[in-house]
Amino acid sequence: MPLDVETAGRGPDLVLLHSLLAERSSFERIKPVLAKTFRLHLVHLPGYGNSAVAGETRIEDYADRVAELVSTLDRPAVLGNAFGGFIATALAVRHGGKIGALIAAPAVAGFPEPAREPFRVLASKARATGMSAVGDAAIQRMFPPAFIAAHPEIVAERKRALETVDPQGFARACLAIAQMDLKQGLAKIKAKTLVLVGSLDQTTPAALARVRKVFPARSSRSCRAAATARRSSSRPNSPPRCAAFSPPRSSAAAAAPSRRAKA
Repeated sequence: MPLDVETAGRGPDLVLLHSLLAERSSFERIKPVLAKTFRLHLVHLPGYGNSAVAGETRIEDYADRVAELVSTLDRPAVLGNAFGGFIATALAVRHGGKIGALIAAPAVAGFPEPAREPFRVLASKARATGMSAVGDAAIQRMFPPAFIAAHPEIVAERKRALETVDPQGFARACLAIAQMDLKQGLAKIKAKTLVLVGSLDQTTPAALARVRKVFPARSSRSCRAAATARRSSSRPNSPPRCAAFSPPRSSAAAAAPSRRAKA
């Protein structure tokens, strides 16, 4: 069953996978910049946009769906934000020969039990009363308080976008994250890998994405991405200062959401 994918730009293929609390419009602000250098494939994950759910219950199931798209491309770089990053990581484990590089923003192999429960709560609320019931909690997970206060128009935009998501599909995604455990497969990742973490991210903090915890040290590096530094840089397309990833012709790292990372 094909996914709903928007294609834009010219150059090496770059697949963008959104977070749990967003859909592909979350990449709109960076899309024009990336499209100058990459052929972008902006995916609506199952339950979002026109991508139908097909019985997915595990992160690996979502990765297999994305693998169908990746198989039609020329070993693309794959960038995933949070939920999309988990899927991208599983994709690199299960279908690593089909991708050229992995950019996980962030990457988490699994959550400790206390951090799993909020995903179960979100799933229950969405199934019981729809997406309007999770809007406020979602915003708190997306953005730090100062950003919420300073940018009410972006908060309203993100709430509207979230309301378009299928509640049942959203609940499936939440439960897939709640049971996720990718640790056993991480040593299989051979693709060049860049891990980005948000300095203000409370949902998927840097401690969960340390090299020793998530990726084998021989195959990756960890790079902390700070929102303000990226936005204030005079070179918005320049890669973060870490040596993990050098894709051809430009840096896909510029696509990483520069605000707080979201599950």
